[in-house]
Amino acid sequence: MRVRPYRRATLAGIALLAMLAGTASARAGAPRMTRLDPPVRGDAVGPRLAPGPRGTTLLSWTESRPGGGHRLRFASLDGRRWSEPVTIAEGDSFFVNWADFPAVCALDDGALAAAWLWRSGAETYAYDVRTSFSIDHGRTWSRPLVVHRDGTATEHGFLSLVPAPGGVRAVWLDGRRTAGLEEGAPGAEMTVRTAVLDLLRAFGMTSIFGNPGSTELPLFRGFPKDFRYVLGLQEAVVVGMADGYAQ
Repeated sequence: MRVRPYRRATLAGIALLAMLAGTASARAGAPRMTRLDPPVRGDAVGPRLAPGPRGTTLLSWTESRPGGGHRLRFASLDGRRWSEPVTIAEGDSFFVNWADFPAVCALDDGALAAAWLWRSGAETYAYDVRTSFSIDHGRTWSRPLVVHRDGTATEHGFLSLVPAPGGVRAVWLDGRRTAGLEEGAPGAEMTVRTAVLDLLRAFGMTSIFGNPGSTELPLFRGFPKDFRYVLGLQEAVVVGMADGYAQ
């Protein structure tokens, strides 16, 4: 699988830099910035920061594994010192892309929960959400579990973990109704994206003019064949193009 280095885990250093600068500014009245490079490899992707136990910060990411496949790793930041990276899971069936990030979450009782995407079939977007838990500060992890029970080889993406009293809540996009259907096709009821495309079809609006930013890019993954996208070089130009076409 080709992994696009769209957002390398080293970008997490920038996020931490901004956090620390803001904190220093609020406390001392003047910004002080310190660079904190996380302990990741150069090909790491999918960084995600989360609050950890006892005031620490957790960073999770995915990186390629020597010999093939990938592994999910995490490290914690205590003050200004990173811990050694720990491997949560590894294998040759990770679903790795620029839009879906794995997650690590600290629970109320001090345990840790992790979640990632794992291929479940031959289709491009056939993957499950797997979870694992650690009760020894991340040194060892439980056997992975699939959080959903629909049993379909469909998309289960854009996952998030949220701590809850006595446990954790997992949130993901449920794609069971898309089994056998092309993403974005009529009847493929799964996402806000699909709902928008169905609404546009209902009004006969199948020509889209735009200048997309990063938040719009998921709309074009598997773009339906019955739509046409016209790319403009600037937002104001796009508005004029769309207005002229509509008239």
